[in-house]
Amino acid sequence: MSKHTPLAVLALAFLGAVATTGQQGSTKAPQKQPAKANLIIRKAVYGDLPDGMTVDVTAKVRTMVKNGTLTVKASDDNFGDPYNGTMNLTIVKAIYRSVGGEVDITDNVRANVDGNRLVGSMKDEGTVVSPQPSVTVYYRYGEGETLSMVEHAGGSIEIKPPTKLRVAYTLNGVNGWKTVDLDQTLEVKGK
Repeated sequence: MSKHTPLAVLALAFLGAVATTGQQGSTKAPQKQPAKANLIIRKAVYGDLPDGMTVDVTAKVRTMVKNGTLTVKASDDNFGDPYNGTMNLTIVKAIYRSVGGEVDITDNVRANVDGNRLVGSMKDEGTVVSPQPSVTVYYRYGEGETLSMVEHAGGSIEIKPPTKLRVAYTLNGVNGWKTVDLDQTLEVKGK
């Protein structure tokens, strides 16, 4: 003889049916959601890497992580001037060379300097054009050493400060780091 009354048995059967079917009346197990990538920014620096003037941009980069992924452009627009105005570009000398000889174009090149950048296009300076005329620009940043760069005709002349963005991170428990040059995009994708 059963200790339960017919009403109690009915109630238990009803509760069992609800527990089995769930709210939507389905007997299927719930589907797993894909695991989100766990991206932790440990350190981020912006500036003249590895040994020059840099600023810590860790807090700013952490705010740029979206859904376990980081995509950020290394730029002063994102991180400000890491040199506080001290990394001014100085054109020491600029020489245009071709078969016809050399022409000093220092003043023309200096006129194209904008703060800490030089961007311009190379053009014939009135000499006999050789198959590979070139411009050699001797320059420095701040009080640094004099450097040089060579561009061939038909190209553009571009000198940018030696700025880089480096991000040290942990992605799903694995440590890593990436570095990109000024105006490049750094990306760490969650899996």
